[in-house]
Amino acid sequence: MSFSSIPRGLNRLIGRDADVRALVALLRDNRLVTLTGAGGSGKTRLASEVAARSADRFPDGIVWIELAPLAEPTLLATYLLDALGLEHGSRPPLDTLLDTLRERDMLLVLDNCEHLVQACAVLAERLLHECPRLRILATSREALGIDGERAWLVPGLTVPEAAVQPVDTLQDVPAVRLFVERAQASQSAFRLTSENANAVVQICRRLDGLPLAIELAAARIRTLPPHELAGRLDDAFRVLSAGPRTAVPRHRTLRAAIEWSYALLSERERILLQRLSIFAGDFTLNAAESVGADADLEAADVLDVLAALVDKSLVVMREDSGTARFQLLETIRQYATSRLRESGHFHRVCTRHAKAYLDLAAEAAPHLITRDRPHWVQRLHRELDNIRVALACTRDDDVAAHLRFLGHLGWFWYSSGHWSEGRRWLEGAIALPAPDAARHDRARVLLGAGVLASLQGHTSDAVPWVEESATLFKSLGDESGAAYSLAYQGVAWGLIADERSEPPTQRALAWFRTSGDLYGLRLCLVVLATYCAMKGRLAEALRYGEEAVDVARAYGLDRELAIALQVLAGVKLVMGDISSAEVLFRECVVALRRDPSLFWTARALHMLALVSFRQQRPERGAFLMGASEVIRETIGARFFGHDRAQLEPVMAVAREAMGDTAFDASWNAGRATPLAALMEELARPVPGKRPQAPARATRSATADPALEVRALGSLEILRDGVVLPDSAWRYARPRELLLYLLAHPEGCTRDQIGLVFWPDASTTQVKNNFHVMLHHVRKALGQADLVSFDHDRYRINRDVAGGIRFDAQTFEDVTRATLRVLKTEKASDKLEDAASRLRQAMLLYRGDFLADADAGDWHLDIRDRLRRLAVDAGVALGDLAAVRGAWRDAAESYTQAIRVDDLNEAVYRRLLTALARDGERNEALRQYDRLVEKLRSALGVEPDPETRILYSRLRKAEPV
Repeated sequence: MSFSSIPRGLNRLIGRDADVRALVALLRDNRLVTLTGAGGSGKTRLASEVAARSADRFPDGIVWIELAPLAEPTLLATYLLDALGLEHGSRPPLDTLLDTLRERDMLLVLDNCEHLVQACAVLAERLLHECPRLRILATSREALGIDGERAWLVPGLTVPEAAVQPVDTLQDVPAVRLFVERAQASQSAFRLTSENANAVVQICRRLDGLPLAIELAAARIRTLPPHELAGRLDDAFRVLSAGPRTAVPRHRTLRAAIEWSYALLSERERILLQRLSIFAGDFTLNAAESVGADADLEAADVLDVLAALVDKSLVVMREDSGTARFQLLETIRQYATSRLRESGHFHRVCTRHAKAYLDLAAEAAPHLITRDRPHWVQRLHRELDNIRVALACTRDDDVAAHLRFLGHLGWFWYSSGHWSEGRRWLEGAIALPAPDAARHDRARVLLGAGVLASLQGHTSDAVPWVEESATLFKSLGDESGAAYSLAYQGVAWGLIADERSEPPTQRALAWFRTSGDLYGLRLCLVVLATYCAMKGRLAEALRYGEEAVDVARAYGLDRELAIALQVLAGVKLVMGDISSAEVLFRECVVALRRDPSLFWTARALHMLALVSFRQQRPERGAFLMGASEVIRETIGARFFGHDRAQLEPVMAVAREAMGDTAFDASWNAGRATPLAALMEELARPVPGKRPQAPARATRSATADPALEVRALGSLEILRDGVVLPDSAWRYARPRELLLYLLAHPEGCTRDQIGLVFWPDASTTQVKNNFHVMLHHVRKALGQADLVSFDHDRYRINRDVAGGIRFDAQTFEDVTRATLRVLKTEKASDKLEDAASRLRQAMLLYRGDFLADADAGDWHLDIRDRLRRLAVDAGVALGDLAAVRGAWRDAAESYTQAIRVDDLNEAVYRRLLTALARDGERNEALRQYDRLVEKLRSALGVEPDPETRILYSRLRKAEPV
């Protein structure tokens, strides 16, 4: 296990070289070093540099834990497990954490401990006592206060000692150098000059050299020159102008710097900044709108105000897989929270925050046992910090909302592997006095707790919960809920091979068969296959196991397939069919590589070890057992009882045959093998037998696509067949972005889009503006997955549910393909088919691309390209009709081409000829006169000689 997660700033660290060297040495000689100091003094940035320069001393890597998002001290060990990417299993999180780190020669960095100082002190002391090679680097506003700790006060940067110094000398002073570099990042033309040097020195001195305060000041250079900036600082700091400049005043100075920045905000910006402080960690634009909007700030305005806060460096925007997420700097967040509390609106905002994440959980809940599970689990997991804050808020203030919230999260806790945390929340909710109106929510909470307890092997806890949930669901008429409660009664009893497992499972199975619920059906079949195998009813076990695999393939998700394959393989093993069992276990590994789960991976490995032992390959068996053990230690997982019963005897035989030394060597080799490499090896099929691929869901076609855009002629955008009014778009630019992306199906980078829409903006402004527009697009169309991000390109997701139709793209694709066919095809039936396709394509061409829409110059090349195609299509249709002697049809097609390009003489000559051959010589002469008038008025030219010759023949009634 090796980690490298040090956050490295894009800007270089200024003025800390001596500190870094001293701290590297201090960390070499001490197992706990804590960087203390005022908020904004640069503790985190300094810690990252110290950790990076110490990296080669820690063979097992460095783990950086950002604690600012965590508000619940009791979840500290759980939070560290999450950060390490470890599944929790059934053991206490701290035990799993200790087992993971006990023999690691690594550095653990705990950043921002101040709000969890007591919990961090207890955890650090336990880790240092039980993990002898572990070292800890912490940052906090106060020391942890435990034995062996070395605290290091992080001072402000060095400031100039005198106000009047040569510019060259000042540029070497760290505080000034930081101000100048950050000011240039804000305004590239800024330079330190003799005219502004004194003001810059005054700013740095007034801010005590604290990096955050200096950076906040430098960000204002775009709007305030240094002398005005310094003058505002004088006003802001008047109350602090006297008294000793000790540590406490430094803290007050940072607060004054933040208050100064806060005072420059508009009233709406202040209101939103306060409300955003309720978030833990980062958040989405949708969440900001849900929490930030009320009568004082309309939802439609939240996004613009948020963008202004980003521009003023009070909110940080980061991109995550092409999606914008926002976060307040921790010191800004704490300051804004205090102002929110002072305003008297904290509870109201907290309630809105909880509702936003309750709504998300409610939206996700129906999908967590469907094919969409991976997407929704990932989405909820991304918001877990805020979900925890919202749960704490509802637990304290609204029991009914708390039960409803947790009722929606039951399958999330199971699917995400957060078994221990989920069970704590659920058990706590069970103990709360539930109002009668919350009976359905209580039933869901009981089921969620029962699911986790049963899988953790705690039958005595699980059974009462799932029995009560079944009773409640039945009384409420919720047959699905009752069926799942019955199924997990079967799981709970089945883990101890109790005969009470089968009756409730059979009852649930009957309902799932009738309802067509594939997830529940697979679950019951797996339980029955396992139970029957343990009872020696092998024919039944095989039948249930094979059906479970078939149902899992139809269900279409790999993790569920892997579980079913494992169960069927286990039945094959009990039956003595070792070869078939190996094939099934390997197919299980293939599925788990696509949809990972450490718990089921560990079981796959130790069951493959059992296969190897049965095949008289003890070295291989010991190797796989070692690999499985590493995972089980990581997540605190235990063997199923029937697995242990099969494994222990054959392992004892293998150890005796190999000898302890050889057996342990193979075991340890398995422990040392990277899991990814082993999984890749095991995913290769057994020679002569290839695993089947899982079934995948297909999207059914609908009459009206989810999104239809008609951009040829008058612009129309339809959502589910209904035209969107202009009022659906707050601005014209988001609609133009949609059209731009539709017109570039290969996708565009953000830089390419920025050059089109904001050619003079900075990179930061482009990023912010783009995500603001993208949010408006998604909101107007009601589809968050409409725009996808892949390989650094944004593109329209053509596979979005319901489908997309874009007339310009369809017209171009069909017309180009058909014109290519016409160049080579001679068969009359094929030509008629091509003509039919061209006629259908031309029906789409109602006019120029974006003829009446306000769009930038980017659309002109596309407009002209499609014009040429429309002319070529009209000419081709006319020529096909002319070959058949259908001169009237030919004339109509040529006329259609002329409507697109009424200065094209070559098409006019075709039209004149077709009209004459159809007996409309006078109409041909009128069209010639029309052409002459247009050429003279538009271009100031006369027709070509070839056209004039044709006209002469028409006048003389000669054949043409």
